Amino acid sequence: MSVRVALVGLGWAGRELWLPLLREHADFDVVAAVDADPASRAAFAKTAGIAVHAGVEALSARAVDLAVVAVPNHVHAEVAGSLMATGIPVFLEKPVCLTSAEVDVLAAAERSGGMLLAGSAARFRGDVRTLAQVVPDLGDVRHVDLAWVRSRGVPRSGWFTQRDKAGVPR
Repeated sequence: MSVRVALVGLGWAGRELWLPLLREHADFDVVAAVDADPASRAAFAKTAGIAVHAGVEALSARAVDLAVVAVPNHVHAEVAGSLMATGIPVFLEKPVCLTSAEVDVLAAAERSGGMLLAGSAARFRGDVRTLAQVVPDLGDVRHVDLAWVRSRGVPRSGWFTQRDKAGVPR
């Protein structure tokens, strides 16, 4: 039996990271996707062949076993809390929360029977996998300092560059 998954968030992480990982694993069946942006939904629907919805309220625990949430940081708690309230277990990309108030929202959702899993798919990225392959040949590693530089510049969507929405302290 496969796990029926809804992919929530069709930005880069959703489309380029999570969708391929879920599709290549025999135990997962991506049955729905959610994104608030009409253009993202239209483009995804045209190429993916999966039902696409504007909001998580279109999902139900009868049709979905798990929601993988890859939305901008500032809506993590809101989206995950809404899904958990409907009985859909959630895997949430990091960071889980940006404020202690968001922690309270998710804690209340869990106390009411919701299930929250959190983590990152970063270890599946090509650059991280390559680094993991060469580390054993390096010998005794005492310090590693990594930085991520986006090869195509800063995204234009806004959440990335608006500090109050990206979770970056002022």
